[in-house]
Amino acid sequence: MLLKTRQNSGSVLNYSLFDTQTGFLTIVCEMYPKKQPHIPNQ
Repeated sequence: MLLKTRQNSGSVLNYSLFDTQTGFLTIVCEMYPKKQPHIPNQ
């Protein structure tokens, strides 16, 4: 329904779901996938 172009982010469900509800969790979901690769995996 309100699926945005955040598929590359990985958090499409959370993103779109909250993006339309509050619009504040959008940043959180977008930062999650961005911080994962940022932090040292090993």
